[in-house]
Amino acid sequence: MIRQLFKRTDSVFEQHKKSNLKSDIEIETVYGKEKVKTQTNRFHFAHFILKYKIMLPLFWVFHKIFGKKMIKTTPDLVQFKYIKMFERVFDKTVIDWIHTYLDIGSKKNRTREEIQKYYETNIGSTGHCLRLMKETMLTITTNDDAYMEFLPFFFHNIYFEMEKDLKENKPHLLHTMGTSMTTQMEKLYLSITQQIKEGKLKYEIKPCGIQTKNGIKKL
Repeated sequence: MIRQLFKRTDSVFEQHKKSNLKSDIEIETVYGKEKVKTQTNRFHFAHFILKYKIMLPLFWVFHKIFGKKMIKTTPDLVQFKYIKMFERVFDKTVIDWIHTYLDIGSKKNRTREEIQKYYETNIGSTGHCLRLMKETMLTITTNDDAYMEFLPFFFHNIYFEMEKDLKENKPHLLHTMGTSMTTQMEKLYLSITQQIKEGKLKYEIKPCGIQTKNGIKKL
């Protein structure tokens, strides 16, 4: 799996990499406003060095050695109430995210049940990485009361920040599409989000799914 991670690349990125690394043209994308070569260097480091050559291999090796000692699910104890809440929210979020975001434009058209199985069993995938991160968090918080008590503070502050944001009743526009995000689509995305923020854009919200107790159900 480590060999696969080291070879991980993106065909669209590689196609334009050489010219982009020499370009002094200033662009504005979801990642900020800067020269093409600056953003290309930053993108390459974050994705193909930090993520695929450092973090994921280290995660995989660590869990290969210490996997049996990791907490897979939170014990049903009253003092672990917020850890259990973190686990439930994390798992639902991964399924929602893959189902509604990652699978946009995909030919897989997986059901939530299929994604759930993929998340719980697949090795070397995005779902596997997230699962390892969750297990690391569960292992630390169920064995260290300082980090256990970090969670209620975190949830408390998240709740009020989200409540304040939701009161504005403005939609969140997902930065995604079925194919690669082009320069024209980036400009359109940023323009729409800015107009929504300033209240200049009239829009009609059409839900892509329904929020249920089990997560988001696609329409």
